[in-house]
Amino acid sequence: HNARFNKLEVLNGVDISAWQEKVNWKKIKNDGIDFAILRAGYGKNANQEDAYFATNFKNATAAGLPVGIYWYSYAKSVADVEKEARLCLQVLGSRTLDLPVFYDLEESNQLNKGKAFCTQLVEHFCSIIAAAGHTPGLYMSRSPLLDYIEQETRAATPYGWRNTAPKPASTTVIT
Repeated sequence: HNARFNKLEVLNGVDISAWQEKVNWKKIKNDGIDFAILRAGYGKNANQEDAYFATNFKNATAAGLPVGIYWYSYAKSVADVEKEARLCLQVLGSRTLDLPVFYDLEESNQLNKGKAFCTQLVEHFCSIIAAAGHTPGLYMSRSPLLDYIEQETRAATPYGWRNTAPKPASTTVIT
């Protein structure tokens, strides 16, 4: 890890979605992974639940890993992000999380609409998640996080950033 983290506790996590298909959760846990962030789904339509989410959630928690989730966004408007947040909560159901419900914002057509638009999406998604009793968070690469999300929103929202790596990707959560 980066030397700037030497005085901090560094936890290693995985970002898991249907792209990884069948995952050996016991091996992941035994390899020193400390937590998992699972993709619950993407977009605003009911058929966009991650095909492996339920299985991954069950098996990751059975392996003793703390779990959070993320929802990959394609929202083109606040109305779209509201549908995404509500669908995310529906997919989550009564499951209990150890880590936040992250909003994954990274589509170029969203970023191209600018900082005010992106911040509005984040704030709206997070407010719906918080109102439902979950801790919301923001999950995106560090550079777009700094470039497209207002400082006040970044300061008020737990976030994780993705490191580009072979599957499964490493994830850093900062709260």
